[in-house]
Amino acid sequence: MLPAAVGAAWLAYILIVLGNRWTMAYYIDPDSFSARAFIMFAGHATLGGVAVYIACAIAPSHKAKVAAAMTALLLLLAVFAVYAGINNPDYWLVFAGFCLSLGACIIGYGIFSGDVRTTGAKTDLSEGALMTNSEQPLGQRGDVSEFVKVFRFARSVAMYVLGLGIAGFFLFFASEAIRTIPDNAIVYVDKDTKEYFSPPLVRSDQRDFCAPVRYSLIQDKHIQPASSEVEAIVADFPPDGDDIVYIDLKRDVFSILPVRGARVVVLLTKGEIRQQGCSPDRNHVERGGFVDKPRGWLGFAMEKVGLRKPRWTESGEWNW
Repeated sequence: MLPAAVGAAWLAYILIVLGNRWTMAYYIDPDSFSARAFIMFAGHATLGGVAVYIACAIAPSHKAKVAAAMTALLLLLAVFAVYAGINNPDYWLVFAGFCLSLGACIIGYGIFSGDVRTTGAKTDLSEGALMTNSEQPLGQRGDVSEFVKVFRFARSVAMYVLGLGIAGFFLFFASEAIRTIPDNAIVYVDKDTKEYFSPPLVRSDQRDFCAPVRYSLIQDKHIQPASSEVEAIVADFPPDGDDIVYIDLKRDVFSILPVRGARVVVLLTKGEIRQQGCSPDRNHVERGGFVDKPRGWLGFAMEKVGLRKPRWTESGEWNW
């Protein structure tokens, strides 16, 4: 039922968008602000309305409950769209979320109350969320006010939103708390200040960092010299594989001596630095460099079957 509803809604959305753009092209720029707003309103409102209608049309019974559940599901999707649009910011995405929810609410309420009939059968109140002593569609009854119909529809949708929200929270987020960096994770440590840094955040840090490495590692990873002078020195006096050179962690080039003005850091594991009494860099802590977001049951299962990489590998490397 749900795949068919999503497929039909998406097809209707494409037809609305393409049809309007094609007809508008004769007398108005379809990319203008007003035209884009109209197309987005029509397309996303149709997307929400058709998804609810098709789901209820396919459902063999309990159409009022299906209407409320589908409306709740689309409202949750609209909330995510609005949230993402505000954070980006992308105000067209915010507008699309409102249009989607509007279309879903209008059609969902119509089917729930019996004002809109789906293919195959009328709304049956003996099965629906608006249970009365009569099986007559509520939209055709004279003893129930419009306010009561709206209130009962809103109550049913709110219950489904709460239920789907809790289920989604546990599925995607709440199988465990935020994971902190494990003991085998590799970090960069400044031994002079006894501070350690998150490797993924070092590249975007305003400060410069360099690390001593064996020249054999430079050769294996084909890291380029930092300047023509370094290149000339290497050509005249080729280092041995065990000789120490310094790699610029932000620019991914190497020098014979430490980078001027850069903090010299070494690779250690979290377990090793705990024994040395090192503390995390405050800036990297505030940027979330040493924690992983809750992955949820779905994320946990995806990690187990190899469809998603964990933040830290078994060898201590980072998947940022």
